Amino acid sequence: MTSTSATGQLVFYACIFGGFMINVVAFLKSKDINMYLHNISKLSYALCPNVPVGNKLVKWHMRIHMLGLLIVSAFMSFYFFYQEWKNLSEAFTLPFVFLNSFRDLSIRFIFSCIILSFTFSANISGTMLMLCENTYMTLSNIIKSYRKRLLNKFKSENYMKEPMTIDIKMLNMITKQVEQADNTLNMCTLLLYGMFICMFYITISIALSEEESLKTKVVKWYISWNFLIAIYLFSRLTLSGCRVQEESRKLRDVGIECSRRIVNSPADESTLMTFSLLLASIEDSNSNVTVGGMFVIEKSLFLTVAGTIVTYGVLLFQTNE
Repeated sequence: MTSTSATGQLVFYACIFGGFMINVVAFLKSKDINMYLHNISKLSYALCPNVPVGNKLVKWHMRIHMLGLLIVSAFMSFYFFYQEWKNLSEAFTLPFVFLNSFRDLSIRFIFSCIILSFTFSANISGTMLMLCENTYMTLSNIIKSYRKRLLNKFKSENYMKEPMTIDIKMLNMITKQVEQADNTLNMCTLLLYGMFICMFYITISIALSEEESLKTKVVKWYISWNFLIAIYLFSRLTLSGCRVQEESRKLRDVGIECSRRIVNSPADESTLMTFSLLLASIEDSNSNVTVGGMFVIEKSLFLTVAGTIVTYGVLLFQTNE
């Protein structure tokens, strides 16, 4: 590992440490996560029984996840045990003298541990990504179902027959679930975004590197795949989080439309007062998910991250010159 390039070390340090931290956070919050998933699944079955919990494409995402792990393991095995085996094994210094008696076996074991650690971190990150994505998709489906139910209720004027206090309680329950999701998963989301940004930076670092070992066709194919998979993973997490915010905004629009309908209806004073409470609850509901509790997941993150990538690439290019 002492002769590994700086960019290769960045891959190991960032991804292995990031995966380790995600694993620690998931372990510490495992009880809260299990309880929350149980509650949100029950709420989803109650409000939208005909809509699957999570993402409809979850099986395809799992296949892509497993394929990605195989590609990562295959590339690292090729790089360590074939392409750079001679250079790395000659420059490698074993920590204990007695290991020199079976040097090749010891080095192969160490490289295998490095590959397994890297693959394990990638597996943990991909698993938590699917958990966060499916949670956000479920929340957006719940808000969407509630929004349609509320709009249909006012279009058919059923609010005259059914008490709106039920809608208020249901909205408060949904808002509470969104807040719990944010409190439970925001640290995992922060670490995932950190991993994605590191993947972008690592791709640029390898692409602009002057080292001959990083200019082979296999490495070029790998960094191209790494860049595409980083965009794919970043987009999945961002778009699923954005859906919660978009459905919340649409719910506020529905609240305004319902207020127009009830004003022109023969509703009594008690109904109007109850609706005013419902409308206030809709306006006050903060149905957003955040990254580490610092900023809301929205589409502007694409521009922000793109700007940082371009800036990093320009600075690295000027430094190499």
